[in-house]
Amino acid sequence: MAGDRAAKRRVAGPVMLALSVGLALGGCAGILSPGQAGTPRTDSRTTEAPMSTDSGSSTGTDSGSSTQRSGTGELRTDLEPLTSRFPLLADAESVTWMSGTLGDDSVPGPSTYWIDAVVTLPAADAEKLAADTQPAPATADPVVESGLEAALPDGPYLTSDALDAAFSPGDIRTTAHLAADGRTLVLRSVFQ
Repeated sequence: MAGDRAAKRRVAGPVMLALSVGLALGGCAGILSPGQAGTPRTDSRTTEAPMSTDSGSSTGTDSGSSTQRSGTGELRTDLEPLTSRFPLLADAESVTWMSGTLGDDSVPGPSTYWIDAVVTLPAADAEKLAADTQPAPATADPVVESGLEAALPDGPYLTSDALDAAFSPGDIRTTAHLAADGRTLVLRSVFQ
């Protein structure tokens, strides 16, 4: 009898660990780049929902899975944290951004972070970026945290896989939109 309980505990630990990892990674399914997990990303690119300003977090739908975003709600304008992750922003004229974590803070394991940013680029940088990434009209406007919505320029917006890739170094995955004004870039990024 005691041996049966010990055997069940030896099996339960790895099963619970696998279940926890599977649930944690399930929230990241919609942010994979083309070719990852065998699922190509379409141009309509849906991402996790913005956090609620009422409670500081929300649960959004991302490819059928639930993703909780949390953050302080602080609007930031300092460039260095962004330029260290996105070298192409080194000469940005201005930036407004927010950040936080994805998932349930009560679940152990590495954190996944998010950044939403609205960036004004110098005209020459924006022209080079557009020439290098050949963006086309987006099928949907970018979605950002409610605190950033006032910083969004009027559409239409342009996007492409190459534009996303330009702001997806290393383990960072970004959905990027270039506003039709030609100088405003909207980034929505996740990384560990």
